[in-house]
Amino acid sequence: MVLPDFLYLSFSFIFFLITCVFAVANFFYWYLKVETEDPSLGDMFQTVFDVFLFQLRISSVAGALFERKLRALNEYVDMIIR
Repeated sequence: MVLPDFLYLSFSFIFFLITCVFAVANFFYWYLKVETEDPSLGDMFQTVFDVFLFQLRISSVAGALFERKLRALNEYVDMIIR
């Protein structure tokens, strides 16, 4: 995924802050997950969501573990609602 430089610089600082505090990362994950379903802006939110997960994964070992837990929880929620 390629982002314009101005977006990458803005996102990198924001993602740095978010990935340091997992409680905030949890809220941000679920916010983005809901917004990706928006018919008009879903693609933009999907890009932000993908970058967020990537940044979380590479931020630290704890960040990577947290990212895997969020994905597992998402799969569980999907299984329950189906």
